[in-house]
Amino acid sequence: MRHLLPLLAPLLLAACARGNAPAGCAQAAARLENLSSQAIEQLYLSPVGSPWGHDLIGQEFKGGGELPSRAGMPLRFEGLGPYALRVVWVNGQAAEMSDINGCTTLRITILDGLLRAE
Repeated sequence: MRHLLPLLAPLLLAACARGNAPAGCAQAAARLENLSSQAIEQLYLSPVGSPWGHDLIGQEFKGGGELPSRAGMPLRFEGLGPYALRVVWVNGQAAEMSDINGCTTLRITILDGLLRAE
C-alpha cells in the first residue's frame, strides 16, 4: 500500500486544487437561486461568527437593486470554514442559514421563508 501513496498524492492534490478554490477545497463558488415568490433586497455571506459585512446584492447590481424571483447569481466563498447566509426580502422578512460548507456546497436555493444548501 505504501508504494501507491506517491502515485495517488498528485491525483488527490490536483482534485483539491482545481479552479480558484481555496487550498484543500474542491469548490469555491456556488449558484444562488431565488425560487421564492418575492425579490431579494439584501444578501449577506460571512464566516460563522463574523459581522455580516457588505450587501452582496448591492455589489452584484451596481447602484443597488434586487435579485428578482426566479433569478440567480454566483456566490463566492472567500476561504475555508463554515459560512452563514442572511437573506432579506423586499417585504422586510429575513431568513438565515449557518454552517454552510463552501467546499461542498454547489447551490443555495431561496424559497419562501426557507434557505436550502445542496
